[in-house]
Amino acid sequence: MSALGHPFVADQAAKHGGPGGAAGAAEMFLASLLACAFGIMQRTARERGLPLARIEADASYTLAPEDRTRFQRIRMAFTVTGLSQAGAEALVAAFAAQCPIYNTAARTTPTEITTTIA
Repeated sequence: MSALGHPFVADQAAKHGGPGGAAGAAEMFLASLLACAFGIMQRTARERGLPLARIEADASYTLAPEDRTRFQRIRMAFTVTGLSQAGAEALVAAFAAQCPIYNTAARTTPTEITTTIA
């Protein structure tokens, strides 16, 4: 598959009858959230002259037990190196304010973001 000319490989989980060799749709969704975060956070740090050294992140979801076709909760955890806690939180706030993927999801699904510094 491709999106705007960029090729991607996706798969269905083995427990659902697929080969399970690549990320599935939900994992690709989470990856798109983190890709949006990284781009905005890096750009914001550069624009503000902040000494950002590294961003690490993990994202997960929980399916709604009463309707397994939607997320009950989305969680993202960011670890930022090179900045103070306030600086790291400012970059995450910039992501939350600017990312259309995040805002589309957060308006319909409870979303938790944690930010720590390393």
